[in-house]
Amino acid sequence: MKKRIYHKVDSGHYHADACVIWCFDARFDDRFNKKELSLYEKFCKNHGFKKVDPVFIAGGVKALASPVDWWETEFVLRQIAKSVLLHDAKMIVLKDHVECGDYGRHFQSKSDAKKFYSNELKKGKKTVVAFLKSKKLKKFLKEKGVKRNTNKPVHLYYADFSGMHHIT
Repeated sequence: MKKRIYHKVDSGHYHADACVIWCFDARFDDRFNKKELSLYEKFCKNHGFKKVDPVFIAGGVKALASPVDWWETEFVLRQIAKSVLLHDAKMIVLKDHVECGDYGRHFQSKSDAKKFYSNELKKGKKTVVAFLKSKKLKKFLKEKGVKRNTNKPVHLYYADFSGMHHIT
């Protein structure tokens, strides 16, 4: 094996400030464009997050709100479960964005788009909250020999081409 990149990594265990479900659309997380921080980096910095368990997938919250296949939801919930198990994430963050290609939807106005994605975020939150309260998650943690508080806050954010909006 030949080392290609040298980078010192902190080997210490950490607790995650958040488990963040984020669409992998590079328009909203272009860390390779170093003219400025990406929206994702600004978001994490703005919230004071030091350690985050990111879950970058096509459509982000769509897998929780309007999945095409059952396994999409299962995959994301398993990632959340592992974030709670391994790093005791303090909160869950769900983010959707305008013109998400995975949805394949086009809207007449910005307000129509914001309304649609806000509703998707709220549906996704219901799925996550139900999972956090579920016997399934508690059983998973118990089988792993770990006791965790699964009553985690779930925060919703919508991104458009001007920035991020907190959805309440």
